[in-house]
Amino acid sequence: MGLQIYGLQMPIGSKKYMLVSTWYNPTKIYFGSGNLALLGSLIEEQAGKDATVFLVTGKTFLRQHGLLEKILQYCSSTTVHLFDKVVPFPSPALVDQAIEECRKSRADVIVAVGGGSALDLAKVVATLVPQKGFTGDYFTGKKTMLPETLPFIAVPTTSGSSSEVTPFAPLWDMETPQKFAITGPHMFPAIALVDPDLTLTMPKKLAAATGMDAFTSAFESYWSTDSHPVSEGINLEVIRLFRDNLVKSCSTDDVLARSNCAYAATMSGVAYSNVRPNVCHALGVPLSLLFGMDHGESVGITLPLILKACEQQLMDKISPLLQAFSVETFDELVETLVLMMKQCGLKTNFNGMGIDERAIDRMLDYIEWERLARCPVMFDRQGVKDIYLQLL
Repeated sequence: MGLQIYGLQMPIGSKKYMLVSTWYNPTKIYFGSGNLALLGSLIEEQAGKDATVFLVTGKTFLRQHGLLEKILQYCSSTTVHLFDKVVPFPSPALVDQAIEECRKSRADVIVAVGGGSALDLAKVVATLVPQKGFTGDYFTGKKTMLPETLPFIAVPTTSGSSSEVTPFAPLWDMETPQKFAITGPHMFPAIALVDPDLTLTMPKKLAAATGMDAFTSAFESYWSTDSHPVSEGINLEVIRLFRDNLVKSCSTDDVLARSNCAYAATMSGVAYSNVRPNVCHALGVPLSLLFGMDHGESVGITLPLILKACEQQLMDKISPLLQAFSVETFDELVETLVLMMKQCGLKTNFNGMGIDERAIDRMLDYIEWERLARCPVMFDRQGVKDIYLQLL
């Protein structure tokens, strides 16, 4: 059952907010080192004994790290159909292929092990397999999704997409280029099985980029015009955890830092499952679509500039934010954030990307403009261009 909050009134800073809203997140979270061993019992809980499992993962991840044999051992009482064709930025065509294979397998439950791409793809499969048709039918509005879904167990191996606890699934057509999204209240995974041990195999670059994704999401959800006390409290703790652990997590032998980032990433998703990221994610879309920039890096690169632009509108929220970041001034927060990004090897400008003012004009056509409405500062086309120009 999800936590539901109706007509909540609480003080935040010097103001009071009257909220008439519902907070809903039905995903059951299992967090802890070694939790992967629970997979077999959780499959049985969701689909019964002798279930047929549709296992979604990348082409090499499970085999490279010796996990496939371990997972098959945990699933020894089930029949497993392996779909190991996931790639970054999964396309609607790839998802349709997975849907067709899953229908043929007559699966009882979906399990995805991997990063955000694997979890997002599996989430759509779990949702659309019981429906009629494929992804294009739901992008175009030809069909309406019914609430019936297959049980979905999400097992993240990165600390950033937070897809294990959200109802959102972006899909990407890099040839068109175009981004699509499928979402709905019935798309939450049934179970998030978060074992931080699985994140220890991440290389530094991936740990930095995925962590920056969840870190940025927490800031966006915190400053959102839809924000309320539940999301604000969660996001402040997420920001604190990443502030203390993101740089250290880029060292693969820092087990505690990786564990803290895994925990923070899941918490970030719990917050933004109800209060969504906005402007940084919207501005990151063309960087991924047109230049192939990693998602986490593309959303994080504008974060320092957006923070500066929102300073005056965040006056009643700055004090707890500074405490979470362990700094005394807003300028120090932004400077520390940029330093952290550099220490993690993340880009803080467009140098070397082949982006000029002409490219920026093209990028503006791929902005998800509707997401900017949740930012406390309203950015028009020129305002977004000015943010991009500062990164040249």
